[in-house]
Amino acid sequence: MARAGRAAPITAIIGTAGDRPDDTLRGIGLIAAQRAQRVAIKETLKYLRGRTPESVVGELMAGVVAGGVSAADVPIYPSETAALQAELNGAAGAGAHGGRSNAPRVIVLMCHEDRDGVFELLARLGARPVDVATELTELVPRLQGRPRRP
Repeated sequence: MARAGRAAPITAIIGTAGDRPDDTLRGIGLIAAQRAQRVAIKETLKYLRGRTPESVVGELMAGVVAGGVSAADVPIYPSETAALQAELNGAAGAGAHGGRSNAPRVIVLMCHEDRDGVFELLARLGARPVDVATELTELVPRLQGRPRRP
């Protein structure tokens, strides 16, 4: 699947536990690079499981780079909440998206460590869960830049 051509760009914020094999960590990075217009890495410090933070981030980054994204274009955040806050505040709009931080976009966050903090942040921002199939069917065309059906 190509990264280009979507009306709503996708940002993938990746990170996972340290007990995953190297090839799995690189695979996560590779898939993110191939499927998203922007990739960010968040550290998962509670779940290092014998690795160093640098080792986990390094394997993820190796996969991202193998997917064709420059390491210089991949921010690294110390937590899930910090990553989401920065990306929502326009970090995703600063580069590949022409500085339009308020343009429609999708942010996918691999959340393991601080779900409560992430949900608190989203609640403060007025977000609400989309958990009904009809809401999703209405959302997808909007993200693709198509008009809503009556």
